Amino acid sequence: MQINTTKTVYNIYSNSREVLARDLELKIEDKCLQRDPLPRYLGVALDSRLNLTAHEEQLAGRVRERIGLMKKLAGTNWGATLSSLKTLYVAFVRSALEYANPTLNLASKTSLGKLDRIQNAAMRLMTGGLRSTPIAALEVATGCEPLETRLEVQTLMARERFLRLGESNPLKDLAESFGATRRRLKKVSVLSAAEAAERKFNLPTDRAPLETPGWPPELAPHPLEVRLDNGLNGKKSEIAPQKAAALEFIDSYPAEYVRCYIDGSAMEGISDGGYGVYIEWKSEEATRTSGPVGRRTCSYECEKAALHACIRILKERHDRGNPLPGVVILCDCRSLVQNLGGFNPTSMGDILSVTEQIRQADVRIICQWIPSHVEIHGNEVADELANAGRLQPQPTVLATLAHVSSLLRGETAKRWRTAIEGNDDSRLAKLYEARRADDYCAHLPRGDAVQVFRMRVNHVLLLASMSKRGWSQSASCRLCENRVEDVDHVLFNCPAVEDYRSPGWGCKDRSQVLWQSDPCSWKRRSW
Repeated sequence: MQINTTKTVYNIYSNSREVLARDLELKIEDKCLQRDPLPRYLGVALDSRLNLTAHEEQLAGRVRERIGLMKKLAGTNWGATLSSLKTLYVAFVRSALEYANPTLNLASKTSLGKLDRIQNAAMRLMTGGLRSTPIAALEVATGCEPLETRLEVQTLMARERFLRLGESNPLKDLAESFGATRRRLKKVSVLSAAEAAERKFNLPTDRAPLETPGWPPELAPHPLEVRLDNGLNGKKSEIAPQKAAALEFIDSYPAEYVRCYIDGSAMEGISDGGYGVYIEWKSEEATRTSGPVGRRTCSYECEKAALHACIRILKERHDRGNPLPGVVILCDCRSLVQNLGGFNPTSMGDILSVTEQIRQADVRIICQWIPSHVEIHGNEVADELANAGRLQPQPTVLATLAHVSSLLRGETAKRWRTAIEGNDDSRLAKLYEARRADDYCAHLPRGDAVQVFRMRVNHVLLLASMSKRGWSQSASCRLCENRVEDVDHVLFNCPAVEDYRSPGWGCKDRSQVLWQSDPCSWKRRSW
């Protein structure tokens, strides 16, 4: 290996001022190296005390520019919907905000607070909420978990990944020996933060090693041909149109193609898994098979086991000399289909290697995503087979990284919901249920959705709300003689807006009017 001396610098890392004041004379090939007080390694700016202050400032500056672009897409009365803005935030903003996230455990709470304020600003943009809107309400309405929670989970996932590496990997040795090492300094590190977070979760200790590809990159098999963009949105409330669209896509494949329906199921998504495979042949009786996956598993691993079983059946038929005119695998797990098309060698290599042997005989294999539980016969049969597989004796399997990821997601979601339900503010629980039910507010025009959200949280530009926060000296209604201009008064009592109310509006339940399926039967008025 030859080192490029023009790109090589050095720095000293210590908490001691005396040590940092020193200058070293380091040479490579008789060339003195320059000292860089803030070198960058893999995109992370490393300051001399490893506080990551400079790294966070750079992250914040980069992310603020991206939020500025989001502001071009929505205002208070116009623009994209909350769901579109959240998709953009997660993919375009939060992905940059959480770059090298486990290393942020080294940062101070003050520095992390700067990143929290950036997410808060993004959530206000998504919902149209005022600056006085409680952060908890913004998080519940958008479904964005606190960055602190996400940092904790990603730190644990990093440690679990280290512990699943090969025996000769120094990261595994460091992670295994960290707890037995006595540390004089109390400065938080990535592994110490993971050790503290692990006490909150009951993670399995019998870990399965990470899967590795059995071939060099130049000999890797090609990814499968996958179909995802079929115009279906996956909403369970629209069964009839989804079924019609899915059947149209299924029938678009040649009639002689083998149709393979696969499905996986796990108890609460994290235990007692089973798989089911239902294969329709052109001129033979359909094949049905099912089986258990393991006591410690997740829904994704069950779907993957179903795909394994399906490919194995096709390979056995191919080896017996029975021709396969073409194969379409119909799966309702979008993430599995995406991984098959993207080729992740650490999880799909064994499947793709078998399919490559079949495709060498000029057999076309396509993996098509279809919506689940929309009364498609083959998918329903595969689902029944998967549930039957769950009831069979479960084998003992090691906990995979995907299983740990499902455990952490499920546990954090459960704790978040418990905290919401235990909160004294009942509006948080209503916001949570409204978001999960995909209620009417998500489908309103931008201006109407913003006004409904503001009234739901009671942080709206009405004088009663504004006077509490010092934004107005008076709380009296601007349109009538009433002494309080609040949400209840405007919706039900103010005579000046009587013409904006529909007949029978006064008979509605005042405590539920903003949360019902169609409360916007009054004419819109901006406040």
